[in-house]
Amino acid sequence: MPVDPQQPDLVQEGRLSAMLMRPGKYRTILCLGLLALVLMAAFFLQEFNFLLMGILGLLATVGVFAVLAYSAGVLDLQTENRSANIFAAYAENLNDGMMITNKKGEVIYANDAYFHILRRKREKVIPTVETFFSGDPSIAEPLYRLCQAATQLRAWEDEFPVEDVVDGVDGAEPERQVRWLRISVRPITLKDGSDKVNGVVWRIADITLERSTRDQEYKSLITAVRHFDQAPVGFFTLNVDGDVTYMNGTFADWMQLPHQSADPLHLTSILPAEGVQLLTQSLTPHSQLRSVQYYDLVRSDGSTISAILYGQPVDDFSNEMAGTVGPEPFHYGVVALLADDAPQLFEPQRMTEMRLEQFYHSAPIGIATISEEGGISNANGSFRVLLGSGSDTGKDNLFELIEEDDREALKTALENAANGNAVIAPVDVKFCHGEGVADERSGQLYLSPARDMTEDGAVGIIYAIDTSKQRALEVQFAQSQKMQAVGQLAGGIAHDFNNVLTAIIGYCDLLIGSHRPTDPSFKDMMHIKQNANRAASLVRHLLAFSRQQTLRPEVLSLNNVIQDVTAMLSRLLGEKVELKVVHGRDLWSVKADNHQFDQVIINLAVNARDAMADGGILTLRTENIAEHRSLDEEKRGLKPGEYVLLEISDSGCGMPQSVIDKIFEPFFTTKDIGKGTGLGLSMVYGIVKQTDGYIFVDSVEGEGTSFKIYLPRHVEEDKPQIEADVQEAVVQERPRDMTGSETLLLVEDEEAVRSFAVRALTTRGYNVLEASSGVDALEVVANHEGRIDLVVSDVMMPEMDGPTMLSHLRESLPDVKVIFISGYAEDAFDKNLKKGESFTFLPKPFSLKQLAATVKETLEG
Repeated sequence: MPVDPQQPDLVQEGRLSAMLMRPGKYRTILCLGLLALVLMAAFFLQEFNFLLMGILGLLATVGVFAVLAYSAGVLDLQTENRSANIFAAYAENLNDGMMITNKKGEVIYANDAYFHILRRKREKVIPTVETFFSGDPSIAEPLYRLCQAATQLRAWEDEFPVEDVVDGVDGAEPERQVRWLRISVRPITLKDGSDKVNGVVWRIADITLERSTRDQEYKSLITAVRHFDQAPVGFFTLNVDGDVTYMNGTFADWMQLPHQSADPLHLTSILPAEGVQLLTQSLTPHSQLRSVQYYDLVRSDGSTISAILYGQPVDDFSNEMAGTVGPEPFHYGVVALLADDAPQLFEPQRMTEMRLEQFYHSAPIGIATISEEGGISNANGSFRVLLGSGSDTGKDNLFELIEEDDREALKTALENAANGNAVIAPVDVKFCHGEGVADERSGQLYLSPARDMTEDGAVGIIYAIDTSKQRALEVQFAQSQKMQAVGQLAGGIAHDFNNVLTAIIGYCDLLIGSHRPTDPSFKDMMHIKQNANRAASLVRHLLAFSRQQTLRPEVLSLNNVIQDVTAMLSRLLGEKVELKVVHGRDLWSVKADNHQFDQVIINLAVNARDAMADGGILTLRTENIAEHRSLDEEKRGLKPGEYVLLEISDSGCGMPQSVIDKIFEPFFTTKDIGKGTGLGLSMVYGIVKQTDGYIFVDSVEGEGTSFKIYLPRHVEEDKPQIEADVQEAVVQERPRDMTGSETLLLVEDEEAVRSFAVRALTTRGYNVLEASSGVDALEVVANHEGRIDLVVSDVMMPEMDGPTMLSHLRESLPDVKVIFISGYAEDAFDKNLKKGESFTFLPKPFSLKQLAATVKETLEG
């Protein structure tokens, strides 16, 4: 294990300067050198007999001697001798073995304990630790780590067992003994003229007794834990966040939980919401539960058991165990006793009180007492859950927890309760946070006078019913009803408008066919047709919103759909908007109309671009949503199941709630006049709904908007090969020859559409029989003596609709081919046909060319 190299140590502090100094023999040599220099100076004086020169020579000699003495370390010899004596006394009296090596790994010192612990006699050449244990492969790994640390001049420590062979007593066979050693290495600085780390101290300690004591303590702890696990009462601990940090075996068995689990367990997993509120209200340091109370504990299989819980703060020694400082983490110890065992410990009166408390606190409606000023007291768990309040001190004021518009009604009800009125009208309220910020919770409050309860200032008893889900369902139902009504209106308008457009486009085609491009009026006719086609596009948007358009669903991967439209989106978004695509891994398949879903993505992307006038980021993200995750959106109407999520989010200006509420309504737009029809998002809504999907909007003003589209996961089923063959046969090139000589029956109640269609088909050689309704068509068939090869019929007609007419025609024309033309979607009427009935569908509005091509293809099969 690593060791802190900064930890104080006598060896480290002394830097071993004295131990590694020159031996005392240098003193004799240097003294002889000094004597020789003095004699040389005397000879110099006698030889030259010049006093001044002699003095100068003597000073020079002394200077040279001082330099040599300093270099040899003679001048601080006494200080270093004292350091050496201190170190020697310290090292030789250690119980631990010590060995010192230089940076080359050469041993320069070892104390007697080093040889004693290793059970070797002192040798002239001191062996290293690696040499001692090189023959034992069982400790090769820790020994390698120690040697690596020494080579790299870093601190390390390891513990490992070694096996010794000991002579037997009284001639017995040698015995094998196992000892535990702790060996550490620590870099040091040797005095060699630099301050660099250039040595290593090895410390060796025999910790056999310490290990034995530690093992014994561990065994005692395990025994105590086993006894605690088998105690006749349950026990668990909580932290301030409500996480269960420990539970004994008895409690785990009660709750049908594993004794040891890596998955975290929260209090909400073992207690209902009202129980969590009651238990956590006093989950603070230096506090205890108000009283011993009954609780309904929820087992892992969903069943419940009744238990009595009592808790109080417990000490936490985690800091002490970890060797850290700071405030101790707070934990709450809870003792649990099964309700069946309680009568043996409590008096009958106390048992009755606790059972009544259980009924009170586990009631499905909120109950509390309230003062005339709105102060809440004696609240049960359901009341706290509804209000989002965890206290029961009377400090919470109900007026501050409901919206301002509802406060006057509550004030009137409290005045009636204070006056003792028996009949008080219920008060519908919406709850808010303490700062007055509204949220999604709502409730219905019932009040009754509080008689004989005036000691705490209460004037009434308040009963609260949570109506949040009911209110959300009402809002969703009202919204769906409104959208359905608007959709029916839009669909009806679109159907009638499609008849008008069919006639306009058809007669325009007839005129264009009878005029040359050089004709002065040809350009005007083309403009008429182009604007008629534009109007037809708007009608398709209306049909998409009303979910009455014809879809061609196929199995898709949304990742592939996004990939196909990425290039187009890059051109539409421009240079200021950055497109970011996050593909989900192993994305599930969905079943949708590829072309229509391209339109969904493009419409949402264009709207996002317009919301980012100064540029920003548009993110397209896909992800699989498992069934348990779909529950997060259940409150917004998402049915539980497996979905594929497409999220389209931007960093634009965002929208207020008032805009979000109307965003999918037809013709609603926030754009300037002439820049938007208000049908884009309506079309998106209709396509998603018609694909059995869901779309939700989240937006924050100034931050951006996110559209989340949930499409049901499609599980591919094995289909007969014959279906694939039929589908392949349908896909063929349109014939260039649009003429024919067959007899057709055209049934259409709109005179303009019928007249255009008759002219278009007659000019191509067909013999056309006309009928203005289903009843009229049956008469035409009855009076016609020849063969009828094809029936072209509208769907929605007075007296008799198209599907009903077809069922009657099958009696006389069993093999006749049929084309249905309609402004509604194909699946809006095919349910009225007999099972297995085959037909071709041509949606309105259609052009002359489309009508002729469809007739030709149907006749040719």
